[in-house]
Amino acid sequence: MHLPTLNACLNATSALLLVAAWFAVRSDRKRLHQRLMLTAVGTSALFLGSYVVHHAQAGTTYCLATGPAYVAYSLLLWPHVVLAAVLLPLIAATMWRGFRSPERHPRLAKVTLSTWLYVSVTGVALYLVVHRLFPSSFS
Repeated sequence: MHLPTLNACLNATSALLLVAAWFAVRSDRKRLHQRLMLTAVGTSALFLGSYVVHHAQAGTTYCLATGPAYVAYSLLLWPHVVLAAVLLPLIAATMWRGFRSPERHPRLAKVTLSTWLYVSVTGVALYLVVHRLFPSSFS
């Protein structure tokens, strides 16, 4: 499988798992919530490994969009990059609180969930832009 396609699938899977975990905790199914969140962490870890391998092999991926399409791409890309950079420590801190101080977990979990969902969903959107709408020989 083409690694960017795999990465988009892993991002989409993470997003679906996060939404399912949110519904589980809202339904007071905490054990299911924990299992879904650990699966989301695993899926995201697989994504990160695959992403690093892809970029180690392929280098930089370029978007060939121009004009307003490139502006829209950039407006999607930069918040995605910044939030992705802070996401790993945020997930780690939220998991730590979930296991060690459950009473402090929900407050941080709200921030982590919204950030993680944004990064996962925009990751899929960026894949579609770069690899499907404006593909290049570099991707």
